[in-house]
Amino acid sequence: MDRTTESINNIRVDKATSGDYQLTFNIVSKTEGLESISVTGLKNEEYIFSVVKNFLPSVNSSVNFANGNFDFTILQAVMNEIDEIETELDS
Repeated sequence: MDRTTESINNIRVDKATSGDYQLTFNIVSKTEGLESISVTGLKNEEYIFSVVKNFLPSVNSSVNFANGNFDFTILQAVMNEIDEIETELDS
């Protein structure tokens, strides 16, 4: 998956495509470190899913799919990309 960074502040916005999905990654950092990464997935410009991984104060994740459109393949790709972003920011 190739990502492009469109904006950098304390909120970074990356855009990517994976198959038929258009993905937007919102990466929020604080001085204490990475706060959260949220991802919205669209297909044909229609909302399909969102994933949120929080890091502060503790690590947890949530996933929502619209209308039972669960796609394990894209979910796994997004979670792998979140891990890559986390590694990028830790280095």
